[in-house]
Amino acid sequence: MDDDARSTLASSARARAVAHFGVGNELLVCNLDGRGAREAPRRVTWSGFSASRAALATTTSEALFAMRDREASSMANGTYVEDAFATLHDFTRAVAAALEESSSSSSEGLASDEHAALSRAVWALLDVYFVTRGGGLGVSTDEFVGWYRDNAASLDLGTTSASSRLRDLLDALFTSTRHEEAEGYWGMIVTMTALGWTEAAIDLMATHSAWAEWRLRKTSVQPQVELMEAAQALLRTMPKLGADDGAAAASVPQYTSYRHEWLRQVKAVLAEGELFNNCWGPTADGVRDVLLVLSGDERTIASSVGNWVELAVAQLQHVHPTLKIHEHESLARSARRTKGPLAAEALDALVMRAIAGDSQGVISVCSMHLDPWFMAFSTVMLSRAGGAQADVLRRPTASGASQSELYMLEYCSALATSEDTRALAVKILAATCPQRGAEMMATALMRLAVVEDEQETEDDAPAKAAHALAVEVSLPNTSARIAKMASERARAHGYVSLAFDWLRQSQDAIASDALARGFVRVGENGGAAAALERVDKFMSKHGSIVLAPTDCEELGVHENTVDFYRERAKFNAAMKTLRASTASDPGARAAAKSAADALIAALAPRSTPSELWIELIVDAIPLFESAFAATELFDRDACRLLSARARFAADLSGADSASALHAASARPSDAVNANDLSVATASLAVARLTTRVALD
Repeated sequence: MDDDARSTLASSARARAVAHFGVGNELLVCNLDGRGAREAPRRVTWSGFSASRAALATTTSEALFAMRDREASSMANGTYVEDAFATLHDFTRAVAAALEESSSSSSEGLASDEHAALSRAVWALLDVYFVTRGGGLGVSTDEFVGWYRDNAASLDLGTTSASSRLRDLLDALFTSTRHEEAEGYWGMIVTMTALGWTEAAIDLMATHSAWAEWRLRKTSVQPQVELMEAAQALLRTMPKLGADDGAAAASVPQYTSYRHEWLRQVKAVLAEGELFNNCWGPTADGVRDVLLVLSGDERTIASSVGNWVELAVAQLQHVHPTLKIHEHESLARSARRTKGPLAAEALDALVMRAIAGDSQGVISVCSMHLDPWFMAFSTVMLSRAGGAQADVLRRPTASGASQSELYMLEYCSALATSEDTRALAVKILAATCPQRGAEMMATALMRLAVVEDEQETEDDAPAKAAHALAVEVSLPNTSARIAKMASERARAHGYVSLAFDWLRQSQDAIASDALARGFVRVGENGGAAAALERVDKFMSKHGSIVLAPTDCEELGVHENTVDFYRERAKFNAAMKTLRASTASDPGARAAAKSAADALIAALAPRSTPSELWIELIVDAIPLFESAFAATELFDRDACRLLSARARFAADLSGADSASALHAASARPSDAVNANDLSVATASLAVARLTTRVALD
C-alpha cells in the first residue's frame, strides 16, 4: 500500500467515514460532513500491476488459454494422460519466452527489471526440477548448468559469486593493457570452466596478449599459446549428453564412453611436464587449474566457486555428470555443508526446496517475495507436474477451493483492480475459476460497463464491450443487468434508439413496452398525428433495432407497443409500394394485402395506445378505397375490429364533449373540433368498408 493510501485511511480514521470494497484490491472511502452528505470517494488500492507486469499478464494469458483448450480437447478425445506432459511443457516454454521478453524490454527502473529477472530465474528452476526432470534419461545436468549460466546475474548470491566477480573483472579489464595481468583474470577463467560457462571461458582466454604477440611472430610466447590451445580444444570437445547437438551422446553408456576417452586426453595434457615447464608463471598455473577442474579435481573445484549453488553446479558438471535428478538433493545438501548457506536466506531456502522437489516449500517462500502473477502461474504449473505434491495443490482446502485456485483468484483480484486489465481478469476467471470467480466476474463487468464515454456519443462502447464479454463467459444475469443499466443511461441522455437496443438485448419486454408508450404519449409532445410522425421518423432511421425480435418474441410473446412500431413500419412500407404502382402491377395486390394485415396487427389488443386508433384508421382510408376487392384485403373479423376501435374513439370524443357543457344552458357546445372530424371520417370509412365486405 502506498503513502497516499495510508494517508487516506489515516484521515478517514479521524473523521466520520464510510468504507466499502470495490473491484479487486480496491477500497472506497467516503468522509461524511456534519449533515451526513458524502464527499466524492477516495480510492485505495494494493497489489497492483505496473505497465510491464500488465503486459506480461496479457502475453502469458494466451499460453494459459491455449493450455486449457488443449486440456479440454484431450479430455474429449480420451488422451488427457498421454498429452499432459506435452501440454504442460509447451505452457512452461511459452511463459518462459514471455518472461524473457519482459525482463529484456522492461523500462520502468532497476527494481522492476530485477523483479522480472528474478521471476524468470525461479520459473526456469521450477521447470527443471518439476516439469522436464531430465527428460527420458532422468539426467538434468545440462539443464541445471544452463539455468545457472542464464540466471546467475539475476540472483542475489553475494560478492563471492561468479557473476559479481565477473563484473569486477570487466571493470578492471577496461583499464588494463594486458588482460592476463588484471586481478582475478585466470581465477575467473577457472570459475567459468567449473560452472560450465565454456564459451565465455574460451572468449576470455582469447583476450590474453600472447595471441596478439604470436600473430606478430613473437616466438617467446609459443609455449603459452600451445598450452592455451590445448585447453581450448579440450573445452570445445567436452562431451554432451542428450543435447540437440548431433555430436552429443544419445544414452548414458555412450556418454560415459565418450567422457572416459576425453578425460584420458585431459590427463595426458596435465602430464605434459615439459609443456608446463616451458610456460611458467600465471598462464601455466591458470591452464593447469582449468585442466584440473575438467578432470574433476574436487579441491580445485571447491576453491574456484563462491557458494554452495555454484559448487553443486560444478560437481554436477565435472564430478557427477550422470547423477539422476532425484539424487541432486543429497549433492546440494553436501555442497551447502561445505560452503555454508547463501547470504539471502529466502533464496537459499527456495533453491534447496526446488532441488528437493518440495513444491509446498517452494510456494511458501515464493508467496512472501513474488507477486500474484507468479504465484498463480507457478501453482498452475506445479499442480500439473504430477506426483503427490501436485495432488495437494489440486485438493480442496477448507474454503472449498484448491490451493492453486485460491492463488488464481488472488491474481485475478489484482488484475481487476486496474481498468486496463479488468477484462483480462474476467477472461482468466472464466477459464480457470468459473464457479468461485462468478461474483468477481460480475462485479468487474459491471464496473467496466459503467465507464462513461468521454465523447458522449450515441455509442456506449464500454457497456457494449462489457455486455459482449458477459455473454462470452456465460453470465446471463450479469449481461441482463448491464443491458438494463445501459438502457436507463441511454434514456437519461435522450438516446431512444440505443435504449431500445439495450432493452432488446436484455429481453425486457415490459421495459421496452414502457419506453415505446412514453415515446408516443399524446398530449405532452403534441396530438395523435404528431405522435405517429415521431414513430414514422424513428422507424425510418432506427427500424432495424426495434424490428429485430428478441428470443422471447420468437417464442410467441407479442402484443406490446414495440409490436405496434414494427407493424406501423410494415404498413408504411407497403403503402409506399402501393402508391408507386397501379392496380395492374404484379406486386400491387401483395402490397395492399401486406398493408391491410399490418394495419389490423397494429390495432390488436394491448398493442397500440388507444389515442392513436383514429389516426391509424384515417391513414388507411386510401387502402379502404383502393381498386382491389375488399374481401381480398379484410375479412369480417378485421371489419369488426375496425368498427370496435372507431366506436370506442367516438365514445371518447363524446365524453370529452359532455365534459365541456355550456355553463349557462347545460347543452353540448355547437363547436366542432379537428378530433370530432377525424372520428367522423374514420367511422364513415369503416362503415363503407364493412358494407363492401358484406356485399362482396
